[in-house]
Amino acid sequence: MILWLACATGGPTDSDPAAPSWATAEPAPVVPLSDDLLLRRLSLDLRGQLPSVGELERLRADPEELDVLLAEFLLDPRHEERMADMFAQRWLTRTETYPIKYFEFGYEDDEAHAWRRSVAGEPARLVAYVAARDKPWDEIVTADYTIANDLLLESWPMAELEGREQPSNPEWRVAQYTDGRPRGGVLMSTGLWWRYYQAIGNRSRGEAAARLLACTNFLERPIVFDSPSTLDQDALEDAVRQDPACQSCHSGLDPISSALFGFSAADVNSPHEMSTYHPERERQGVTDNGSEPGWFGEPIYAVGELGPVVAADPRFASCAVESFTEELLRRETELDDFPLLQDLEGSFEQGDRRASALITAIVATDEYRAGGLLPEATAEHEKRIATRRLMSPDQLADSIEQLTGYRWTSFGYDQLTNDVYGYRTLTGGVNPTVVDTPQVGRDLTQGLVNRRLAQAAATYAVEGDLAGAGPGLLVHVDEVKTPADAAFDQELDQLSDRLHARALDDLSREVLTELWWATAEAGDPVDAWAAVVAVQLRDPAFWSY
Repeated sequence: MILWLACATGGPTDSDPAAPSWATAEPAPVVPLSDDLLLRRLSLDLRGQLPSVGELERLRADPEELDVLLAEFLLDPRHEERMADMFAQRWLTRTETYPIKYFEFGYEDDEAHAWRRSVAGEPARLVAYVAARDKPWDEIVTADYTIANDLLLESWPMAELEGREQPSNPEWRVAQYTDGRPRGGVLMSTGLWWRYYQAIGNRSRGEAAARLLACTNFLERPIVFDSPSTLDQDALEDAVRQDPACQSCHSGLDPISSALFGFSAADVNSPHEMSTYHPERERQGVTDNGSEPGWFGEPIYAVGELGPVVAADPRFASCAVESFTEELLRRETELDDFPLLQDLEGSFEQGDRRASALITAIVATDEYRAGGLLPEATAEHEKRIATRRLMSPDQLADSIEQLTGYRWTSFGYDQLTNDVYGYRTLTGGVNPTVVDTPQVGRDLTQGLVNRRLAQAAATYAVEGDLAGAGPGLLVHVDEVKTPADAAFDQELDQLSDRLHARALDDLSREVLTELWWATAEAGDPVDAWAAVVAVQLRDPAFWSY
């Protein structure tokens, strides 16, 4: 996009019929969300949980409170958790497969899930730490620290760093590697480079760095060459260095790969080799790749220069804007989005490259706040604009726990956040080795998982509330209310408000009342209330937003 503009002086204009569509883009034909539903969307996107009844009441009493609540969400400790979930998904770091296994560090089977989540969490939590503390975005590639928990501090060469503001989650702390690696934020993250571990010439890491930090995907570039030149390793390396088709990618990829050879392990099955940075191998890429270290044409004379060089690249800021925009709008950006991205990047730069300025600008757009489409909307608008979004597995698990106190686990595995013994991809999530894009539409497997989750969570919450020890999802817990009680309708109303941020319509009230009676006749009033809550948790108004 930037290259096109650089070459387009004197090119198409607004009056030119050949101008690209973004040159004459018009506002999207959308119907805005109600204030209540907008608050629900903001809370889920920025905190991963539903707004409280008190927050909804504040907004209803004064619509001007929306901006105040938005600012509070960005300061909420749960915002950091949400950012960690978002970037772990975007960067595809939460995998079930690593080159080194948990038992090689002395951990037992019941610690496997927590250990894998720790490894996956390190780079995403560093990004989240920078975002939640409103530090300049450059710090994700220039920081002299990382974020670690006890499992990582025990496994890798690192130590807790005193005197720093700590993450909001007390299980994680600011730490520093002790093996002599230079500062570089996520560029020096063992967790990131275990996810993208070394291929021939360390190129998997170079490709990942370019894709995650500059939104440049070498794997999507078309290439055409004579296949006989790749029949053996020597011929392949010769083609990489000399074939023009190969060089169109490798001239940019190989210098980045060479800059990361300190992570090159002599034995990829050795915990020590894979966990330790090797300064003595930093120049190995010059021999193996035939390329001096660099970043898109900018030479790097010491690995410690890599972070500042990345941060100075215009693609770095543009990629941050693209990343946040795609995650919050729930779609890929296209050429038509050029004016939008330019405006958002302007807000980002004016805000000193702080995530809060960028997020605030994105959630103020008409598209983010769309709750429906106007009659003049086209099929393309329907395809592009997400007027309703599915909760991610993380959002669903966190919201259910917030409401009911229930967390679906089995043998130490969170059932919604892994695929070894869980249902992450079946609930629309991402598993880097199988599915690399979150699900957009509803399907059968998602419905089945949600059904079981809703039933278990509803029973847990109702039994707890009626025993006086629950999460308070049911307000009238002094006794079991029946449709004959005046408080019955009040209970239904507050449930709809709490779960869906909307008033209960007459038809829904009638259906829920009939469900209560039918279940109570077959069981008891506790079962009846559990059924009512479960149905409301399965309602699209709950798991979409």
